[in-house]
Amino acid sequence: MTTMRTIPDVLYREKQVLKIFAPVHRATWWRWIKQGIAPHPVKLGPHVVAWRESDLLRWQRGEGVTRNPPNPA
Repeated sequence: MTTMRTIPDVLYREKQVLKIFAPVHRATWWRWIKQGIAPHPVKLGPHVVAWRESDLLRWQRGEGVTRNPPNPA
C-alpha cells in the first residue's frame, strides 16, 4: 500500500510577505486583507500570525482570495 505524504505549507511572517510578495506599506496590506483583496493570515498564537505560501502564490497568480476566517488559537 502506498501512502501519500503531503509537504507542509511554508509560513511567512508579515515582514517576509511585505518584502517578497507584496512590497507595499503594512497599512495598505492590512487594508487589503480587511477588504478581501489579500489572503487572511493564519493565527499561530495570541499575537502571532503568518501567511501560507500556497495562499500567497495563488493570490499572486490572480486566482482570488479564499475567504479564510481567522483561526481561533
